[in-house]
Amino acid sequence: MWKSMIACLGLLFAACADNNNDNNNNASCGDGKVDPGEGCDDGNTLDGDGCEHNCMVGGCGDGAVAGGEQCDDGNTTSGDGCDNNCKPTGCGNGVMTSGEACDDGNTSNGDGCDSNCTASGCGNGVTSSGEQCDDGNTTSLDGCSATCATENVEIEPNEDGTISTGGTDIAGNDFARTAADANGAIDAATTIYAHLTPAGDEDVFKVTNSGTQPMTVRFDVWNMATGFGVGVPCAQSIDTGLNLWTSEGTAPVTSNDDRDGDTDRCSGLTFSLEAGQSVYAHVVEFDDDAVIATYALDVKFMPIVCGDGSLGIGEQCDDSNTNSNDGCSSTCQLEGAVTEIEPNEDGTLSTGGTGTGGNDFGSANADTNGAFTSDVTIAARLTPAGDEDVFKFTNTTTTPAKLTLDVWNLAPSFGIGVACGSSIDTGMHVRNAAGASLASNDDRNGSSDRCSSLVYLVPPGQSVYAHVSEYDDDAAITSYALVATLTPVVCGDNDVGLGEQCDDGNTASGDGCSATCQREAICGNSTLDAGEQCDDGNTANADGCSSTCQLEGSVSEVEPNEDGTPSVGGSGTNGNDFASANAHANGAFTGSVVVVASVGAAGDEDVFEFTNSSAAAVSVTFDIWNLAPNFGIGVSCGTSIDTVLRIRDAAGTSLASNDDRSSSDRCSALTFSLAAGQTVYAHLIEYGDNAAIASYALKAVYTP
Repeated sequence: MWKSMIACLGLLFAACADNNNDNNNNASCGDGKVDPGEGCDDGNTLDGDGCEHNCMVGGCGDGAVAGGEQCDDGNTTSGDGCDNNCKPTGCGNGVMTSGEACDDGNTSNGDGCDSNCTASGCGNGVTSSGEQCDDGNTTSLDGCSATCATENVEIEPNEDGTISTGGTDIAGNDFARTAADANGAIDAATTIYAHLTPAGDEDVFKVTNSGTQPMTVRFDVWNMATGFGVGVPCAQSIDTGLNLWTSEGTAPVTSNDDRDGDTDRCSGLTFSLEAGQSVYAHVVEFDDDAVIATYALDVKFMPIVCGDGSLGIGEQCDDSNTNSNDGCSSTCQLEGAVTEIEPNEDGTLSTGGTGTGGNDFGSANADTNGAFTSDVTIAARLTPAGDEDVFKFTNTTTTPAKLTLDVWNLAPSFGIGVACGSSIDTGMHVRNAAGASLASNDDRNGSSDRCSSLVYLVPPGQSVYAHVSEYDDDAAITSYALVATLTPVVCGDNDVGLGEQCDDGNTASGDGCSATCQREAICGNSTLDAGEQCDDGNTANADGCSSTCQLEGSVSEVEPNEDGTPSVGGSGTNGNDFASANAHANGAFTGSVVVVASVGAAGDEDVFEFTNSSAAAVSVTFDIWNLAPNFGIGVSCGTSIDTVLRIRDAAGTSLASNDDRSSSDRCSALTFSLAAGQTVYAHLIEYGDNAAIASYALKAVYTP
């Protein structure tokens, strides 16, 4: 019986074991039973209900894209295409991955993290609120500034397209208008950033008044290198030139080299533009032979206002106020000015005059404007090309009168008292009725002021004619002023006037200044007068200049002291009559001496022998001085005489030479080291060997 029961239990257990094996073999996700390897089993294979189709608990990283997921790659690793928030890797998904500085889950700008996942701010490459531009850096002068403001940067080429060195001063050599349009016309306040690279590069910018009223335009060049900038004087860091050309002109209408000399070598100028008018600003590096790495051209437009101190279109003057009765009216017109009446030359206008001479002078029509007898300002013009003007001035007094004449440009940006620069170029002569030139002037101050100015002493009761022409007689001058003053010269007023040599406040003679204000030859008056060799301001002896104003201890030359046959023909500084044989005529000088001599006739030359008789070398300083009246030892010769001094050996070999003591002193000077026992010959020549010198001194000083 027990055996039967045990057998039955065995069968039962076997059956149970078979049933369990079947259940395991048939287990599957979605059967409602959580089997090993399953995180859940909700009896279905639907996603999004908390238990996904793979019987894993629903969520990012489970490999099933469900709910709000955009992707699910079965992990929570970011940067692999599907980030740990189950959104595709990328800026704006809320997960900061490689290459991102931030990620705020959106691509909005200006909220702290911009659309390129960099922190909001200038220099991140995204233009956001408050920025005009953002080029991804905080570097200025590249079109977008360090503060993300738009910069106007030049476009090259903007000259003639063939960069070359070779321009001189501020002229340049590559100006052209056509390419300037590449940058567009500047018609409002602008700062344009540019460079002059390589050496020889030049820039041209078109500037237009697009308004309906005349405007004054201010142009300024500034160095933009580190330490400088707009408004900071350039000093000598760079050196520029600025030229303004009109649309049709063949030369600049105005130019500027330095805004303020050595203090500011950059350029600046002011010019007035009519409505619709254009000019071309031409920027060059001085002498066109160096690079300027970065600069700015600052352009400002300003309305023309009478009383602002700048001559604008329609103004004849501007004295910085709007008061009348001060020479410039409340509407900026010259008060008391006379307007010329044409014709006032020979009546037949023609070009063809050269230089300052013109070719249309005539005195007959000069009376058209009247004979001016007192101070006057004449508003005039030279139009068309070839026009010339003649004005008559008469001294109606009984004493000489100083006539002062000044030409001024009345074009916009200029005016009375304003240097003309090269805006216009005039010539002026004072002539007699027959046309003979009594005085003339080309430029008041060289290239800085091409207008003319001169002073002439008009005798009592006489008339002269001021003849104004355009230099070379081949261009028009639309508006100019001739300002004339007639000032009586009165002897005895204590003011040395034109034609006076002195004025001691009286008209007594015998006191060194005559009744006609001419110097009286008196020894001791500190002025070298005729017959005097020196004048040291006293009449004492034994001080180098005697009581009779003769050099004390001086030696007078003995002729002949050259080759004995003086002849012209020596070129420049060489002469042609050197010889040592006759130099003994004056003795061999062995110490300091003053030799009084002359170049008696054109071609005469002088030779003097100097010996060092000591046992040691000495230094000898030689100086030539003019002994003509008003000069003397120690007084610069100016251009009164022109000498050359050579030190030669006996054979004539030049050992040392000097032409001019200085640029303002045409007399010669040099120092020579004389060896012990050595003899040399001082050879004096009049420069060019073609003129006489009435009286000169050779002063030699021996110094151990």
